[in-house]
This record gives sequence, structure tokens and C-alpha cells, in this order.
Amino acid sequence: MVKGEEAGRVTSLALGLLMGFEEHISSRLLWLHYYQNIYRLSPSIGKGDSTIRFTGLHGAASLGMGEIVTALLAMKEWNINRGDIMGQTALAGAAVGGHEDVVKILLRLKGINPNTAEAGCGRTPLWWAAQHGDEGIVKLLLEREDIDPNTSDTLSGRTPLWWAAKAGHEGIVRLLLERANINPNTPDTKYGRTPLWWAAKAGHERVVKLLLERDDTNPNTMDTKYSRTPLLWAEMGRYEAIVELLLEREDPNPHTLGLDEAVLELAAFRGDAGVVQLLPQPRPFFPNPGDTTEAPENPPAACPSSSKPLPPAPPVNLILFFVVISSLVFLIHLLAPIGLSLLAFSLWWFYS
Repeated sequence: MVKGEEAGRVTSLALGLLMGFEEHISSRLLWLHYYQNIYRLSPSIGKGDSTIRFTGLHGAASLGMGEIVTALLAMKEWNINRGDIMGQTALAGAAVGGHEDVVKILLRLKGINPNTAEAGCGRTPLWWAAQHGDEGIVKLLLEREDIDPNTSDTLSGRTPLWWAAKAGHEGIVRLLLERANINPNTPDTKYGRTPLWWAAKAGHERVVKLLLERDDTNPNTMDTKYSRTPLLWAEMGRYEAIVELLLEREDPNPHTLGLDEAVLELAAFRGDAGVVQLLPQPRPFFPNPGDTTEAPENPPAACPSSSKPLPPAPPVNLILFFVVISSLVFLIHLLAPIGLSLLAFSLWWFYS
């Protein structure tokens, strides 16, 4: 009983502190710990305000104290969608910390907005959960009909599906793709990289398969930095199974900007015989001599025909005559100066 009474007194003191936590010095200290040490923010953030709007509910949710969160919610009415100076709500704080029990408590509240994004970066609770790979929290959030699975951050336009595909979180990718309103082709705004682009580059075969099972997934999207498709990245990483998955689609275009030849040349250079066999072979510029199917029925003439007849070719004897005469004339012009010089020297020597 003594321990129970002591625990009760500690809880009462903690609740009393957290009720006025927003104005307490511990509020600023805890906020500085999370947002400067963890997120490497400038110490000047928050100095201009009398309060950093980091409430007791924010603190308890961020630390994963489910019982304290429940007690605080019962003591007074809170603005549950209020963000701190960074715009992060209590729900987002719980998602960042991976506290599934606290997320569940907060999602039961009437008026909770699961899509509230941070003021500076646009990151939502679902964005945080997908980035950290918290499948349980992602599932809780996606059970709500009002959740927006396509919300991207304002820094680089990265969606929850983008993060899950890049990290290879197969379960989260499957949960997100089950939503009818998900967009599997949303690229980031920095280099135009899609979820499929990242999954193929990173070699996440099962994630690639999940994405390609959707008819609206575009397998031909290139990034804006190197103009490389998922197919090219898959071959560069020697992921033969992913190459096969991409080529099984009825709508892949391996001829995009001649990248089929790049993939084929790379596979041949590396000796990846399996990939070489999977890729379509380039058509030869000239058909094979024995392949009659490649020859047109009426092949065009080598040169356009003229209505006037061509003049007859000159006889061979006449051509040889002109060649011999031209050679003699050339020799005469070449030797004449030499002969005259020798004649002048002879006369000078004779009379001297």
C-alpha cells in the first residue's frame, strides 16, 4: 500500500506540473532537448516567443506516457490539434516516438485531425510513421477514412509511400496500396524519383512486385537528374528478378530514349546472360540476307530514274590514250628546266 500511495502522489504531482507545463521552465528544457539535440535546430528558435507552445499533452505524448495522456485528457478540455512552435501536434509527437498506444488513445478523440502537418516541413503523423517503419501506427492511421495517404513534405515532396518503398517496408507499402486514393507515381520534387524508382534501385523485389500489381503504376518514369528508369537501375544493381518483373508488364517501354540499348550493353558487358535473354533485341538496320520476311515486296530503286537516257560510256582505248599523253606532257614540263640548265653549263665549260 505504501508503494501504491507513493505512486499515486507522484502521479498527482506530475499531473499538477503538466497542467501548467506550457509556462514551466521544464517545458522549454524538454523542447530544447527534442528539437535541438535530435533535429539539430538552431538554439535561437523559440526565443522570440514568450512560450514555445509545448504543452503537457505534447510532452506526455512524445514520451509515450499513455496513462498520463489519458489522465490529462480527463482533467480538462485540450486543443488536440494544436501544434507547438514547430507545428507538431501531440499525435505527431507520438508517431515520431513510435508510441502506438498513445496514438490509439489520441485517435479516439472527437475532432482529432490526423492530417495536421508541421508548419515548416509539412510532415504528417502518417509521414513520420512510414519513414520510421512503424507498421502498427501506419495501420491505425489508415483505418480512418479521413486520412490522406498522399500528403508529402514541403522540403522535397516525399510521400509516405515514397519513404516506405525506399526503405523496403513491405508491410507498410501493402497497407498504403490498399487505399483506393493512393497515388503510386508521386515523385519527389528534387530529382523526380518515384516509389518504384527507389524500390528498383534499392533491390526491394517484393516492394517492386506490390507496386507493379497496380495497373496505374507507371514503370517508365525517369528521374530528372540522370534520366534513368527503374529498369536501368535494376540492371545496374544486377537485380535480375526485378528486371523480369518490370518486363512482365504489358506496358513497359524499354525503348525510352534508347535506354534499352544501354541496359542491353551493360548486361552484355557484365555477362548477365539472363538479363540479355529477357531484354528485347534491337532490330538490325539492314535485314539479314537470308531473311525474306524483312525485305519489302517492291524494293525502291538505288537511284531515282530519269526520263532522259544516260550517255554511252567512253571506250577504254580512248581513256588510255589521254592518260599516256597527259603523262608525257607532265614529264616534258618537269625535265625541260633540268635539260636547259645542263646545256648552259656545258657551253660555259667548253668556252672557258
